[in-house]
Parts: sequence; structure tokens; C-alpha cells
Amino acid sequence: MIDKSKILILGGDSKIGSYLKKYMGNKFQVVTTTRRKNLVSENCIYLDLNDPENFKKYKFTGFKAAIFCAAITNQKFCEDNFDLAKNLNVFSTINLLNFLIEQDIFIIFPSTSLIFDGKKPFCPALEKANPKGTYAKLKAEVENEIKLNYKSNFAIIRFSKIIDPNFLLFKSWIKDFHEKKKIEAFGDYFFSPIYISHCAEILEKVSQNKLNGIFNFSAKDQISYFEALKFFSNKMVGSSKNIEKISAKLEMKSLYLPNFTTLENSLKSLIDSPSTKEVLDKFLEDNKYISLK
Repeated sequence: MIDKSKILILGGDSKIGSYLKKYMGNKFQVVTTTRRKNLVSENCIYLDLNDPENFKKYKFTGFKAAIFCAAITNQKFCEDNFDLAKNLNVFSTINLLNFLIEQDIFIIFPSTSLIFDGKKPFCPALEKANPKGTYAKLKAEVENEIKLNYKSNFAIIRFSKIIDPNFLLFKSWIKDFHEKKKIEAFGDYFFSPIYISHCAEILEKVSQNKLNGIFNFSAKDQISYFEALKFFSNKMVGSSKNIEKISAKLEMKSLYLPNFTTLENSLKSLIDSPSTKEVLDKFLEDNKYISLK
């Protein structure tokens, strides 16, 4: 049975937002936002973070929660375009969050594991933030605003690396396997992936139960990009002959490389943390990979 209340997904065209729309569509009345005027409809509101005031003309009644997926998420773009990224990811975001709080709507703000410096594993939710890159620092600014001014009626959920069926790096690897090309990957760059379905399940349950607070979620372990490539190679080709380990420290000297990318699962009552191999298998399954052995 569909919940009579509505869920607002800000950034319905984003990777997470578009997946959430489908995932939650059978259980809630989902309303999304878009910055593409040709997509505006009864259940899709126009929102351009460059002009957030235009969004405020809409009336919001009967909404159970608002999930904020609208943002610039490309880390390099944020580094290269600081003023634009700050305006959209901080000023416009806070402007809209304040407006929605005034409408008495429960706010869910997806954040990132990158707000921690990665010097120790399984960071708890209340660990002091120490972001290193621009994207993470901007996320931390919004987090601080929420924690200082929204005493309740909000959830901050920090996710580690989110993998979806169209994750470009993995798709390129699969293409290269088929073309029998040599593939390189970083052996000193780690990640703790979760699948987008894990992310959606958490966001749905937090919305449904209006779980107030700050939460962390990642895979139960971490893996280097080279080890992930090796996993795919063994699955698809049956060997790791045509892959090579390279160093991110040498190739991308300006990139901050955390030693640890895992987070403590502060939502374990809702969902278990997956293993990295479970996530990689899920990606292959959704891409209907063909063994080349």
C-alpha cells in the first residue's frame, strides 16, 4: 500500500535521485526536482540551485521528508571552480534547507565519508570531521549549519563510495576486457564501496521512520582499485595476466589518499554492511557480464 504522505527528492536527475525515484515510487508519492524545464510536470518541480528563490513559490503540504540530492559532486570540478561550488553546494543548499525546515519537513542530507581524514578505520558518526578536499569541506560546512541550527527534524547520512550499474570506471574495465586491452589501476588508492541499492534502502527507511541524528554507512571492509580490477579480471577472464598495478601517489600527486575508507555502521539496526566483494558482484550481475574464460 502506498503511503499517503509524499517524499520530495531534490535533484531528481542525479545518480542517487533518479534511482530513488524508481526505488521509492511504489511506496510513496514521490515528487522530484529538475533543472531541465522540459521535464517539469505535476510531480517534478523546477529547481535551479543558481536561482533557489524561484523554488520557494511552491506550496509544500503533506510531505513526510525531503532528501537533498542536488549538488555538484565531481571533486575535481569543485577544486577547479571553488566559487561556483561554494555558491551551489553551501549557500543555495542552506537557503533551501532553511526554507524546507520552515515548512516543517523532515530533512535528510546525504553526506560523504570524505569529511574524515581517513587516518583510522571505522570512524563513528560523532568523530570530529577533518575534510581534506574542497568537495568534502563544503559538505562539512552544510553539516555544521544543520547541527548548529536544526536541533531536530533532520538526518545527516554519510556514505562511502556509491557504486551504481553505470559506474564509468568499472564499465570501461569491462569494455577493455572484451577488447583484450591492458588495464591499469591504482594499488595505493582504497575505497569502501556500497551499492546504490544499499543507499536507497537506508534513505527510504530513514524517511519512513524520521530517524533524527547523524549516521555513517560503508562496506565492512576496503579494497584498492587494483584489487577490484583483479577481482573483475579473475571473474571475467580467469586470470590477472593483462592488468597492471600503478601508484596514485605518483600519478596524481595533488590527490589526498586516505589510509582508511571504512565507516562504523551506525544504521546496523536497519541494514547490514555489505562486503566489498558483494558490491562488486552486484555490479557485474546488474551488467549481465559474460565470462570470457
